Amino acid sequence: MTNMLNVYMDDIEVISDETPQSFDKLKKGVLSDDSEIRERSFSKLSCFEYTEEIKNIFNRGLLDSDELIRSDCIEFLAEFDLLDNLEKICELLDDPSCYVVNSCVTSLAELNSKNEKVIKLLISKLKGGQLQSGTVLRIHYALYKLDPTYSIGNLLVCYSDSRDYRDRCAILNLLAEGIREEDIPVIKEKLDKIVNPNDFRSVLSKYDELLASLG
Repeated sequence: MTNMLNVYMDDIEVISDETPQSFDKLKKGVLSDDSEIRERSFSKLSCFEYTEEIKNIFNRGLLDSDELIRSDCIEFLAEFDLLDNLEKICELLDDPSCYVVNSCVTSLAELNSKNEKVIKLLISKLKGGQLQSGTVLRIHYALYKLDPTYSIGNLLVCYSDSRDYRDRCAILNLLAEGIREEDIPVIKEKLDKIVNPNDFRSVLSKYDELLASLG
């Protein structure tokens, strides 16, 4: 493959500062034909101060042909300024890649206020069907975090219905990220009934970790 920009992975990997010279190299890196160089360049750019130019570069990353790069750019923009990039992140909820959609949902769950537009979008996505189980779990948890009236019971139903141990692990991980204090007794009681003591070791380990975190 011809490297028209003369940017190579070694050029990107050695960057350890936030100088204008490094910035210029990384701007070239995100335009590379090599997805690994683009991914690493975006990653290093995420350490720079958030500016309008940085925002525009990552917005272009949302259009990248590589789904993992689009996913990363969503998370980077959310970390920079979630509210400033809220509209763009919401638009990517319709991305064909589950990785991208999951990053959108995870980022939206970090909103510090009840946002009716976001809640409606997530509910609509949930009702639309044809979602991977991991995405469904993330949406339930995001709605729980965004809407004080949304029951954590929706996630527990998913646990009871799950036939995949990886989904059960994912649910326990989500619960460990934070639940409302008033829900802790209910969570403990219900999980005590639905967690199979003969389940996979990985599930039971996550369950023990969750209980320890809940106190």
